[in-house]
Amino acid sequence: MLGNGNYDFTLGWGHQFQWKSLSVSALFDMKFGAEVYCQSDVLACYHGTSERTLEGREAWYASEEARKSRNISSSDWKPTGGYLVEGVIQDGIDSEGNPVYRPNDVYVDPEVYWQSVYSNTPEPFIYDASYIKFRELSLSYTFGKKWFKNAPLESITVSAFGRNLWLIWCNLPNVDPESSYNSNKLGLEYSSLPARRNFGFGINIKF
Repeated sequence: MLGNGNYDFTLGWGHQFQWKSLSVSALFDMKFGAEVYCQSDVLACYHGTSERTLEGREAWYASEEARKSRNISSSDWKPTGGYLVEGVIQDGIDSEGNPVYRPNDVYVDPEVYWQSVYSNTPEPFIYDASYIKFRELSLSYTFGKKWFKNAPLESITVSAFGRNLWLIWCNLPNVDPESSYNSNKLGLEYSSLPARRNFGFGINIKF
């Protein structure tokens, strides 16, 4: 799988609620169908800091302790635990000369496995970059003329907003799906910073 950095379709939904002098608006942002090569996950797996690399780790350590306690070299030892890669092993041929396979039952060192994956294939690190975000929320309140009977003011509107408030759903682990290597590299992420969460306020005065 090579992936595709372009989204198949994007959606947005916004709504504004008005009650007397109070106004509330919300915006949701949705994108679906793109893939991203997540280099942050690559590095996490290579260095053993990804949760994925925990599988088989303790069992491998226990197997190694058993091997060393018996003073057996690694070449003469069949590991009793470790990472069990999903796959098959050829186990001879049938009467017609076709290969016969059995489920893989050979444990390997998780560290060696993930570093080998890092060096040989990008596919385990290509993820669906679809997401749904609560993009923006803003609130405003207008103080009308009745508040300023003795002042030359028509109104004062006080407002506050927040942007990039909540990543509601995505399939990309530990990384903001909008992260990118740079603006010209669609579908590539490399130790990128997430999108900023911004807050602000404003005052509008009418005379």
